[in-house]
Amino acid sequence: QLNATVSNIKVVLYIKQVTSGSYNNQYTTFGSTYTQDDGSFSFEFKDLRASAFKLAFSKKGYFTDEYSINPDMLQQGENYNQTYYVHQEGWVKLLIKNSYPNTAADILTYKFTKGITNCEYGCNDTLKSFYGANIDTISICKIWGSQWAVIEWDFYNSSSHLQYKDSLWISQSDTIVKNLNY
Repeated sequence: QLNATVSNIKVVLYIKQVTSGSYNNQYTTFGSTYTQDDGSFSFEFKDLRASAFKLAFSKKGYFTDEYSINPDMLQQGENYNQTYYVHQEGWVKLLIKNSYPNTAADILTYKFTKGITNCEYGCNDTLKSFYGANIDTISICKIWGSQWAVIEWDFYNSSSHLQYKDSLWISQSDTIVKNLNY
């Protein structure tokens, strides 16, 4: 569901506090809370001087997102209302296999050109390559759910070069499987 409110997301407020006229260059945790059923949350503070503010949002099944807040946008005695977006996880499972007839000169390269985010699994827009005849592997990538991803792949051998491109709908909290056979 796109642009829906999400409850029970942990929200942490980080600040670079100004104390006794000295600027602190490191963020420290000011406090944390959880979003309500309508997606709202709040922090209250008085007489706080800070040179920077940052919010971090986290919940199982969602990407951790951070947003910086311009301190000039915060006015004493006034509410600061802003919409923030969190992105639910989806997954792409790539089954990569070099099928018969194959040779040691075979090369497969692929990359995501749209929709992927950097994740701990190395699934960004970096070109990935596989060399040789005996390739049979699985690559799993975490990606934002409810969006289109585009994957491009090329197959090279001593006599040909074939190019492919496909769009994949990434569902929230689900895994899509894509075969890259060559």
